Amino acid sequence: MFFLPSPWLGLMLWVALLSHPRHAMFALWGLLVGMMVKVMLRVSEGPGVGGGIKANALLAAVVAGWMVAPTDLPLWNQMALAAGAAATAALVAAALMRVLSRSEMPALLWGYCLVAVMIFAVCPDCTVRAAAILPAWPVPTDLQGYALSFLRAMGSLMYAPDPVAGALVSLAIVIWSRTAFACGLVAWISGAWLAERFVGLNLVYYWLPLSYNYFIAGMALGAVLYLPGRLALPLAAVAGAVTAFLALAVQYIFEWSAASYLPIASALTIWIGIGALSLGGERAIVRRNSQPAQVPERRWWAFTYWEERFGPTLPLLAVPLPGPLVIGQGFGGSITHQGSHEHALDFLRPGESAADASIWGLPVHSPAPGMVERVRTGVVDNAVGGCNYAENWGNHVVIRLDAGGWLMLAHLQKDSIVVSPGQRVEVGTHLGLAGNSGRSTLAHLH
Repeated sequence: MFFLPSPWLGLMLWVALLSHPRHAMFALWGLLVGMMVKVMLRVSEGPGVGGGIKANALLAAVVAGWMVAPTDLPLWNQMALAAGAAATAALVAAALMRVLSRSEMPALLWGYCLVAVMIFAVCPDCTVRAAAILPAWPVPTDLQGYALSFLRAMGSLMYAPDPVAGALVSLAIVIWSRTAFACGLVAWISGAWLAERFVGLNLVYYWLPLSYNYFIAGMALGAVLYLPGRLALPLAAVAGAVTAFLALAVQYIFEWSAASYLPIASALTIWIGIGALSLGGERAIVRRNSQPAQVPERRWWAFTYWEERFGPTLPLLAVPLPGPLVIGQGFGGSITHQGSHEHALDFLRPGESAADASIWGLPVHSPAPGMVERVRTGVVDNAVGGCNYAENWGNHVVIRLDAGGWLMLAHLQKDSIVVSPGQRVEVGTHLGLAGNSGRSTLAHLH
C-alpha cells in the first residue's frame, strides 16, 4: 500500500499498526482471508504495485473492524463481517488486476475503496459513532503543528492517526528510499498549501485526515512508477496539488462522509498521471519504471547505465536457450521468414542429422524484461517430420517488452509453459520447454 516490497520494512508497518491492537487483529484476519482467496483462485501474485490482493483484503478487514467497534455486536459477528469485506475486496482486486493486466494501470486499492464505500452506506450511524472516537485533529498554526499533522497523516491510511505510528511508517519509507520519501513529502507540502488556499476561499474542506493521499500520489509518480530524475520533485509537487483538488471534489461528491477520506483521490491522480505521462511515448518527459519493487535510486542507476551503453530504446535480447546453438533460419529467411514474419530467428542445435539438431526439452528463458501478454498452451507436439498447419505458432508466449514492442517465443512443448498473462518476467525467467508444436517439423524455437 506504501509501495514497500521488503518484508522487513513491512514489519515496521505492522509495528505501527500494533499501536491499535484491535486494528492489528482485524488486519491479520483480513490478511488470512486474502491469502485464502489467492489459494482458491490459484494465483501466484507477488506484491502488488500500491496494493495487491492481500493489501486490499487487509484494509477492508480493518475498516470493517473500525466501523463496528462502537457497536454491541458479538466478536464473532464482527469477524464474520470483516471476513466478508476482506473476501469481496480481494476478489475485486483480483478482477481489476486481470482486466488491467494488458494496460499500464495498477489495480491499487480500488477493491478496498469499493468495499469501504458500500459498508459505510449500509451503516452510516456505525461510521459516525466510530469517527467520533477518533482523537481531535487541530488545525496546525506553526511548523511543529504541521510536522505533527504530517506524521498523523502518515498513519491515517491504516486507521492509526497518531504521530508514533506515522513516524514508524515514515521511517520505513526513508530506509527503503530517501528519494521516494522526499517526493512524498514535497507532494504533501504542495497539497497542504493548496488545501489551505481552498479553505481561504470559504470552501468546506477537511483536508488533514485525507492528506496521506497527497503523499502517496507524489511518491508513486515521482519515484516509484516512474524513474526519479530532475523532474521527480516538480512532478511530485504537481501530483500533490492535483490530489488536493480531486480530494476536495470527492468530499463534495460524498458530502463529507467517511468515504471521502479513502485513498480515492490518490488513486485517481496516479491513473491520470500515468495516462498523461504515457501519451508522449518514447518522447515522454519521464521514463516508466519497469521494476517498481526495486529501490528507485538503484533502478535509476541501472536504467541510466544500460541507456548510455546500448541506447534509449534498443530492445537488448539475450539468447533464450542454453548450450551451443545455430540459427536454422534468420531474418528474411527464404523458407518462411517473409513479409510480416521477416524479423524472426529459428534456434537449433548444431548437427548433421535431425536427431542432433533437435532442441527437444531444452529450458526456454525470457530474453528480455517485460510483461506476458498472451499464452497459448495445450497444442499437441508433432512427430518428427509432421506439421500442424492449423496451429501456426503452436504453444507460444508473447511478451510486451519494457524497451518497446513485442516478442514471441513459439513451438514450445505442450503444457510446459509456466507463465500466464499479466505476469512480469525478467531476463532469464523460465518460460517453458522447447518442443515441436504448430507449424514445425523438427523441435526448434522460433
